[in-house]
Order: sequence, then structure tokens, then C-alpha cells
Amino acid sequence: MILSEKPSWLYKLVTIEKLEQIQKELVPLLYKFNPYFDIPQDKIGYLPIEKKDIEKFAPTYVEYIDSLNLLDRWTFSLIITVSNISEESIHVDTQNYNYRCYGLNLPLINCENTYTVWYEGTLDETPVETLNPRLKSSRYINKNLPYHEIGRLEVTNPAWVNVCIPHKPENNNSKPRAVISTRFTPEVHDIFENYGNNT
Repeated sequence: MILSEKPSWLYKLVTIEKLEQIQKELVPLLYKFNPYFDIPQDKIGYLPIEKKDIEKFAPTYVEYIDSLNLLDRWTFSLIITVSNISEESIHVDTQNYNYRCYGLNLPLINCENTYTVWYEGTLDETPVETLNPRLKSSRYINKNLPYHEIGRLEVTNPAWVNVCIPHKPENNNSKPRAVISTRFTPEVHDIFENYGNNT
């Protein structure tokens, strides 16, 4: 499904009955790939993990994605970590909303009083400098031009989030927090045609 216009909603909440079990399976994976997670970092961490590297460790997570009929479209998941000293990074994941528009975000650890925050503003045309090919289409907001907050979601709440609207993670706690964001190809515009809870 191809959209002619970028979706304007920020997030759609989801209910996951086995969220605690999913967290039990995925938190050890977080520490496997990031053994220094508990040490606050001044940079936000974006750690892509391939589907094949998750499946054997997290059967309940796989079962949940399968229950959405999206197992064949799941390409990778991104563990996003942020501490209260991490630099501000208002960005879009890509400007091509028909290629990548949504993340299915689940809280992993230390997510109370931490947020995804969305903004209205002008994007900088300069590509984000990164060695990670999955992040090369990101763009930062231009802080020399006016911008303002338009919404926020505490990330204790599992949700579909719109990553084509400028956003950033925010942590108001002393401990680093982590969420996992699942990405799909082709993009899942079709599942939102009759989806409620628009924000």
C-alpha cells in the first residue's frame, strides 16, 4: 500500500498481554549486545539487531509479531537507549514515509518517566553522519529555525510510533532506559486503515 500523504498521527497505543515475559526474554539480549548499558552515556544508542539474532532468544516476542500477521514483514529490531545526560537528537528516521514510517515500540527496562517526544519544525537537509547503513536516511531538525513540541508518550506504554515526524527520546531518570522498536518491510500502512486510538 502506497500513501500519497505522510500520516499526521504521533502514536497508537497497543495492549500486549505477555509484555512481562517478552521483557524477560529481551533484557538479557540487551545486555548481550550492550554489556555497559547501565553506565550513562552522552550519546543516544541505536542498536539494530537482525531478526535471525532475536528469534532464538525471544519466542514470546516472535509469537506476538506473528499474532499481528507481520512475521514475514519483520526485518529487524532496534534497541534504543538513552540516559539523562544524552545529547538532544530531534530527528526523523527517513523522509521517505512509504519506505519507513512506523516503529512498534515496547518498553524493556527503566522506562518510567521517560518519553518519546514529537516536534514541529524544519529538517536540516544534511545527512546524519553514521557508519550504520540503516540510519543513513535520518535527518536532524534545524535548531536555527523555530520548532516546538507537539506531543509526548511515556514509553512504559507499548505503541506504534510515527518516526517520520521529528522526535527524540527523553529520559528524566538517573538510570539509562531501553526500548525495542520493531521495523517492517514493506511498510505496514494497510494495518492502520481501521485502527482506532489516533493521537
